[in-house]
Amino acid sequence: MFSIPVILSGLIYGPVFGFFFGFLIFSLVGGVIEMISWFISQPFEVGWPPIIPSPESFIIGLMGLAAGLLNELPFILIVLISVVMRNMMAPAWQRITTDEPVRIAYALNVVYNMALVAVIGGYLLKVMAL
Repeated sequence: MFSIPVILSGLIYGPVFGFFFGFLIFSLVGGVIEMISWFISQPFEVGWPPIIPSPESFIIGLMGLAAGLLNELPFILIVLISVVMRNMMAPAWQRITTDEPVRIAYALNVVYNMALVAVIGGYLLKVMAL
């Protein structure tokens, strides 16, 4: 959900802005969604307070940083490297902090992002050129 915007912000505005965009905006949006869902139903134990940046938001920020540093490569390769990097670090963080098994959703996230870039990657590059 948040991978392509963070990668695009890293490519357009540079690695530092890409990092801070991923680090802060991911926490803010995730915290607001969490608070809204709390009013709809009783929340499950999420393990991290809303709106406060978590280690996962740090990983998202690193994805924007990597995209900004790799801006000379083709777009689909930048997305592949950034998303694979994120989906390798996120399960490690999850395994260390919560002792849960690694979810298959991380592998599906890579497939989803690559399919998305294959379909609309050309359009995104045209929008970036404006």
